[in-house]
Amino acid sequence: MAKSSTVLTIAIIMLLLAFAPSIEGSPTGKGSASGGCTCHTAGGPAVTPNHNFPTSYTPGTIYNIQITIQGGVVGAQGGFALEVDKGAFSNNGPDVQFSPMTATHTNPSARSWSFDWMAPPPNSGAVSVKLATLTANGDNTNSNDAWGTTTHTINEISPNQAPNATNVQVFSSSTFSKT
Repeated sequence: MAKSSTVLTIAIIMLLLAFAPSIEGSPTGKGSASGGCTCHTAGGPAVTPNHNFPTSYTPGTIYNIQITIQGGVVGAQGGFALEVDKGAFSNNGPDVQFSPMTATHTNPSARSWSFDWMAPPPNSGAVSVKLATLTANGDNTNSNDAWGTTTHTINEISPNQAPNATNVQVFSSSTFSKT
């Protein structure tokens, strides 16, 4: 009885693993930027991920974001994976898809992408950005490609605060003597 229950347990685990979603990327994108593009072995020149996220944000403001790649292997194929911990994505440009806090490519035949990011509401604090970009040589394998990662922090711009007066004293005009 114990042997058949072990076999049944193993069969159920293997069946569940067969239906589990892939954690790594594919030609149509990758959900996480944290580890980079580790299924691709480096073989080319260094890759520098570029973006135009602001260094500070005004709450609720929409920013048009451009992702590009500098360096890497020769060719036109590439990809990106982006994670933010606050804010929201919208207006995905060609070849871009979103999950709630991530953005990635949908087509491996590009090396630049654009979309909008809306800054979070007031008092949300700093935003953490993680970006991985990949240049692929187009040989339909995962070797001799090149990738790089970067992180970025976007600080919140505090709204103007009303002045605060302390230790205020009020004098009447009769308090002052005329000379």
